[in-house]
Amino acid sequence: MLAYAKRNPGKLNAVSLGQGGVTHLFTERFAATAGIQIVPVHYKGAAPGLVDLLSGQVQIFLDAANTAMPQVRGGKLRALAVSSESRFALLPDVPTFKEAGLPAMTQLGWFAMFAPAGTSKAIVDRLNAEVIKAVSGNDVDAQFGQQGLAAMPLSPDQLAAFIKDDEARWKQTLQTLKITLE
Repeated sequence: MLAYAKRNPGKLNAVSLGQGGVTHLFTERFAATAGIQIVPVHYKGAAPGLVDLLSGQVQIFLDAANTAMPQVRGGKLRALAVSSESRFALLPDVPTFKEAGLPAMTQLGWFAMFAPAGTSKAIVDRLNAEVIKAVSGNDVDAQFGQQGLAAMPLSPDQLAAFIKDDEARWKQTLQTLKITLE
């Protein structure tokens, strides 16, 4: 795919879930890192982007594995790389971007639980302890694993540091690619 993209600049279209969204920025970082030119096509959701990928209207979709997993398992789509540090358990034969020669594409997608500003530390700590307890069970791990997810239980301070680091990476991406957000 990369060889084709290099021989045919601007001929591949890529799903973007909204201008300035994570898939858009990740796709732009992918193109810059790989040294290719692609055309981002902005969609209002993953479902219409996936339909167009399956029909050949777009050729690239960089998104969470669970979006396309049923189509990959059914042989309708081919997973080319995963952005995790190590291979993905549900796709053991698919290399990481790092293994494919694009280490700058290592990236975690994440979800977090937040409380309103001003919530007391005691309540935040209690909520955090209960969430960690809930996501640390084997049943949750199994359910997450089937969806291509993994629990990453963090303290409020660890989450704040993680968000700060993630924000710095995306800020660097915006600056490097000269993308401005409205």
